[in-house]
Amino acid sequence: MLRDYLDINERNKIYDDLITKFGPKTQVIVAIEELSELQKELCKYLRNNEQLFLVKGIIEELADVEIMLEQLKRLFGPVWAIEEIKDYKVRRAQERYLTEVKNEQCKKID
Repeated sequence: MLRDYLDINERNKIYDDLITKFGPKTQVIVAIEELSELQKELCKYLRNNEQLFLVKGIIEELADVEIMLEQLKRLFGPVWAIEEIKDYKVRRAQERYLTEVKNEQCKKID
């Protein structure tokens, strides 16, 4: 069965409507609350020996955080600048990873 997903334009309109209705300050506060709830779920997961039944709560909070991040991007954009910085940071992380792999391989040879 195919799911009826919102397209990007529908989501963006809803995000704009939420920001307009509740205001930027309120949406920033809600974003902070959602980030805190995700943090709580992740801590609960680790504290309880990574039990799979706790993953549902993490997934729900991830969805809430992503919704709020999209609104924050619209408030603090421009989105292209955020994407540019993300690309830079992902490439930097990849370089660190590759350096670590190379160092590990050199240690195995020694």
